[in-house]
Amino acid sequence: MTKGNVELKRILYAAGLAFSLFSSLLLLATVAFQWSLIELFTPFLWPFVHGVVFLLFIIVLLAGLLLFLFTRIRTPLIVCVAALLMYALFPFTTVILYVDFHRNLADREQVIQQLETKPILIQPDTSGVQAVIPLPLEYKHVSRGGGDVLLDSRSGKVLFFTFRGVVDNFSGFVYSPSGQEPQADDFGGTLREIERMKENWYWVRAD
Repeated sequence: MTKGNVELKRILYAAGLAFSLFSSLLLLATVAFQWSLIELFTPFLWPFVHGVVFLLFIIVLLAGLLLFLFTRIRTPLIVCVAALLMYALFPFTTVILYVDFHRNLADREQVIQQLETKPILIQPDTSGVQAVIPLPLEYKHVSRGGGDVLLDSRSGKVLFFTFRGVVDNFSGFVYSPSGQEPQADDFGGTLREIERMKENWYWVRAD
């Protein structure tokens, strides 16, 4: 192998590694920080942003495959394949929800205590069944999509959003004062997933 070929291979290796690391980290970041990113870009733009990131990753993955086939440089391809397997198999959402729940549990419990003991500003919806309650500034981080919680006047259940989509598409943590599991039609949506987090607390997803 000539000196020129060695130098070219070194450049291709460095470029391939840089692009594979960048695209892989970017792809994994869109999953690891998806709730914050959805809030930043809005639910309308997020599918487009995520699609662009995934397309970029696929392009780099294919380039890494071609680089391996023509030069036997394998590291960029290995990086992309490892990232793709982690993207597909690692339970990012479960881990993120677990961390979010336990990290913000004390603040959410303080919100519940305030709702039970202090006068609150309530904005009823048109059905009169649930109410939108804007949280004080110091507690807005415990409910995404605007810092509001939903109060179900029939049961006293309170919903803290982890994702606030369009119309009845949402997910979040529900506090149930009686400990009763949320019902399928609570909060104006159709609950597809209900998971108990601890006594009186549940995670729900509706669409």
